[in-house]
Amino acid sequence: MLRLVVCLLVFGFAHAHVCLINPHQRGTMKDINSPGTSDCALMHGPCGHRPPEHPAVTYKAGATYRFTFQKNLDHFDKDHPGYFNVNITDTRGDHPITLKRITDTSAPSLTLYTVEVKLPNKPSPHAVLQVEYYTDNPHAPPTFFQCADITLG
Repeated sequence: MLRLVVCLLVFGFAHAHVCLINPHQRGTMKDINSPGTSDCALMHGPCGHRPPEHPAVTYKAGATYRFTFQKNLDHFDKDHPGYFNVNITDTRGDHPITLKRITDTSAPSLTLYTVEVKLPNKPSPHAVLQVEYYTDNPHAPPTFFQCADITLG
């Protein structure tokens, strides 16, 4: 029985989770209202090995917008608080520009964050909005990623 409990705990920590709600993340948003869903467990940067999608949303370059993401599974450690970065980058993930950094707190799984950011002034037909969850938790994977393909017009 103890072995089963340990396996379940390891499985829970092996999947870190952040979902990008608005704009819609690459891929699906299956079961995003369930803590620990696999669609929000992308651990490889810059975008969890998900290929670019045709940008569905155009934002005005240099304008200020609100974006929403979800802490799908909480990995907060009071001795090592992590953080979320909201970045803008190109489709390769090269040279991300951090638009906002938010310190992680003990907010529970499924907490929504809405951030207001000013987008870069330079238009781009293929930009990527990226959210990174740096757990800084020695008992969890180090980083989780989520991306949305956008156009800066």
